[in-house]
Amino acid sequence: MKCFLLTLIVCAGIFPVLGCMEKTKAPAPEMPAAPVSEGTETVPAQEAVPAPEVVELDAAGFEAFIQDPGRSLVVIHATWCPPCRMLEKLLHEMETDGRLPKNSRIGLVDGDKEQELAERFQIEAFPTLLIFRNGTLEDRLLGYQDEQTILGIFAETKETTETAKTPEAPAP
Repeated sequence: MKCFLLTLIVCAGIFPVLGCMEKTKAPAPEMPAAPVSEGTETVPAQEAVPAPEVVELDAAGFEAFIQDPGRSLVVIHATWCPPCRMLEKLLHEMETDGRLPKNSRIGLVDGDKEQELAERFQIEAFPTLLIFRNGTLEDRLLGYQDEQTILGIFAETKETTETAKTPEAPAP
């Protein structure tokens, strides 16, 4: 009996961290928007570069989104999945606060609505993060990912491009 209880406690603690394995649950109620804090200082933009966005994708816009040059992150999520809602909230906060790198392209796909895409990429758990470069699937991550991981996905792209542009020093 003690072993069963211990197993139950461990599983209950790990489940929210790893993601949601079931695909058919009742939709969760909408989460209220976070209150806007007052007294925030506005800093004028230095450049007229469009800010990175987190966009909702459907099957029609998916191919064009991943084919754009560079790295794209696509999050396959479900509205009823708590880790998915946490990740979506984090991504939107990063977008609003300007913490997303300029080279970031992030798309959200509702895996319950876009079942053909979920089947195509063999999605078995939510959230699943698909990382594309120039239309080719490079990697996938399962479960909730923190801000450092999200930033790391795009930092690799920046380092790769900077390294490619830096000429090698001549041999002595």
